[in-house]
Amino acid sequence: MKKGSNRRILLIIDDDKSTRMLIKDILEDTGILIMESVCGEKAYELIKNYREKIGLVLLDIWLPDCDGWSLIGSIRQLDQKIPVIAISAILPSELAEKYQLAGFTGYISKPFKVDELQEVIISYFSGMDNR
Repeated sequence: MKKGSNRRILLIIDDDKSTRMLIKDILEDTGILIMESVCGEKAYELIKNYREKIGLVLLDIWLPDCDGWSLIGSIRQLDQKIPVIAISAILPSELAEKYQLAGFTGYISKPFKVDELQEVIISYFSGMDNR
């Protein structure tokens, strides 16, 4: 993402309130706008309506109404460019190829290391991500 981009929104899709609160807390002073969804249906509508403003999506793999695998497919049909990072307690080494083939940009393991999570998120919004 380029500096000066109008994509200033982070969308957190996770049914776990403590996870959403943690992410919001570590980004409090960054100026990154945050939208949240606890389910896939609402998340899809948010992406559909705000895709030009969303700079990054953090997507939990296990949601109450769907799974991240099916939701990433729907997201990719709407927009190929939005970076979507899978967040899950499943180790990435077990599913690394599946994440990539599904259309995820990256993966972050739960429980989060706060500094690493903050660095990854900020890198997408500052244009410094070189992955």
